[in-house]
Amino acid sequence: MRAARDLGFRYDTSGVNDQVWPKKKEGLWDLSMQLVPFPGHSFEQLTMDYNFMVNQSGTTTQGDPAKHEMWGDQMRDSLLQGFERAYDGNRAPLIIGNHFESWNGGTYMRAVEEVVQEVCNKSDVRCVSFRGLADWLDAQDPETLAKLRTLNVGEAPKKDWASFLSGGPAPAPKGCPAPPRRSGERQADAVTSSPSTKPGSIWADRSAPVRSSPHDRAFFRWKCAIWRV
Repeated sequence: MRAARDLGFRYDTSGVNDQVWPKKKEGLWDLSMQLVPFPGHSFEQLTMDYNFMVNQSGTTTQGDPAKHEMWGDQMRDSLLQGFERAYDGNRAPLIIGNHFESWNGGTYMRAVEEVVQEVCNKSDVRCVSFRGLADWLDAQDPETLAKLRTLNVGEAPKKDWASFLSGGPAPAPKGCPAPPRRSGERQADAVTSSPSTKPGSIWADRSAPVRSSPHDRAFFRWKCAIWRV
């Protein structure tokens, strides 16, 4: 990891973690896969298609066809439960891993697509690449990130976000654009690049609202959801 840092790498996704706010290890952001609820089981599951496959069809990548749909639904519901737990709790980024394989009839690809369709259109959510999340984390106040890391899995602030967070609005770095303008709101000048046509590309939008309610600031500043490896 020290060698990777010295070579310019910025994040590591090779580990296992809970749904908490990322921190740096050996100079790299720890964006590990996460443990989320696993419907029908007493243990939590890693947010990776391979791990769902192993726990469903064992050593074969093409198990019982009659169970493919059910297995995909199980992964989808697991990821959605993890998302809702963070969304209603500490608002930590949800990290999802996907191999883009046809395991068990492609049911895991379908599960990830349905999760993306469900959560990425929500007004308070940004679906970005790992690079986009690293950009966003680098732009934040380290003291604020440390404060967010005091919240455990699924734990929301005891009062509200406005009282939990302090300071002015955070910048909107690449990969986590500012929320759309609302009626009666002024916006600062924006420098926006054209969106790339590559899969998984993101806007480089640095616009930010000049005035918004404490509720808006809390939700727009601290939420990024991740789905792409």
